[in-house]
Amino acid sequence: ENEDAQQQKTGRQITIMSSVIYDYLSCSPEMTQRKTLPQLLGTRPHRHRQRCSSEIQLKETVIRFMRHHQNLGDLLLEVNGSLSGCTSHRGKVNSEAHDANIPGRSPFIASVLQEQALQMDLPVGLLSARASMEKVQQIMQLGVVSKRAVILDSVQRSMLACLLQSMQELLSSNILSRLQFCEEIWKAKEQPTLEIVWHLHKENIVSLEELIVSNPDATAVTSWLFNDLGLLCLGTEDHHQHEEIQRQILSDIVTVLVTNGFQELNVVESDPKLRHFPQICFAVLDRMIPWLLDNVWNEKENEDAAGQNAAQFWQSMFDVASFHGAISVDSLKQFFYHALTQILTYNPVLEASDAIRMQGGWCFAKSRPLLITLYRKLFVVFSAAELITHFQQVLETHEVNWQNV
Repeated sequence: ENEDAQQQKTGRQITIMSSVIYDYLSCSPEMTQRKTLPQLLGTRPHRHRQRCSSEIQLKETVIRFMRHHQNLGDLLLEVNGSLSGCTSHRGKVNSEAHDANIPGRSPFIASVLQEQALQMDLPVGLLSARASMEKVQQIMQLGVVSKRAVILDSVQRSMLACLLQSMQELLSSNILSRLQFCEEIWKAKEQPTLEIVWHLHKENIVSLEELIVSNPDATAVTSWLFNDLGLLCLGTEDHHQHEEIQRQILSDIVTVLVTNGFQELNVVESDPKLRHFPQICFAVLDRMIPWLLDNVWNEKENEDAAGQNAAQFWQSMFDVASFHGAISVDSLKQFFYHALTQILTYNPVLEASDAIRMQGGWCFAKSRPLLITLYRKLFVVFSAAELITHFQQVLETHEVNWQNV
């Protein structure tokens, strides 16, 4: 057996050597001669010209290839280069990295989308909206943060930043339709997390107003935004890592809600369609204040630390300085008046006679700390005369919670 194996090995070696010798002998003298350096370099200009002349053909070939082997969602990310260059250390779009990317990538994305839309017989704006929304959903599914959270982890944030850059380019080229993208958002089984909505708003891709107005179901939109604001206040297990961006999101969204929900009466449009957005803004805030009061009222009876932390987080939105002058004084006062009325009328269970009998046990020192803090924040924007006048109006027109009074 060993001799047979050795003979087979020797036979293979002879065959290979014979093949090499035959190839060498069959070569022309030009192939066997060594070329000088000038001869080698002399062929480079011709090759370079040939490569340049086929640039258009190469582009067409790539597009044909992409047409048959493409994932439009991944394409929106991959053309931007590495994900690390898409975001800054705070998770915002890195404009410097955006400018440094390969020129002409926007026309390339547009060409691929247009080719695909033509082949599928769809408007290109609808196709790009669907591809963008599909990628948003994929990014949401990649999260390692708790499913109850409405904020992203660092990996998701980087991927979203790259996607937003591509979407901005598509918008500038009239390839992406804002309205159709909003429709795709509401068609999805799961709406984008609040941080994604905030990024879309901040990057001028789809504003919060555009998103809300695009859905005629006011009840569903109000519930969605109210629930996500509550989850935002609850935060995550590693809340210290995300606290800064949580505050930015809450501040920006509350600014939009207060500005539009508490406009002066002569500013609010008479057209029902145009009043849709202010009404939803008011409805969301109208539900958030009782949610806060539930946690304030249960402060001593309830050991739910998460609920108390969420209440404190939402309560920070009554700091006048947190709005940085983005809300007019009149709108801010209207919002604070409304909040004060809700506090005074929250859960009125006692009659005036009961309040007179029990008031001896009610004192400032025994009041709930969260309620005291809330009063102090609200009183900042009013004079003593304004507060007394408002208290009198509430007492004359509403049933009140005498302990809160």
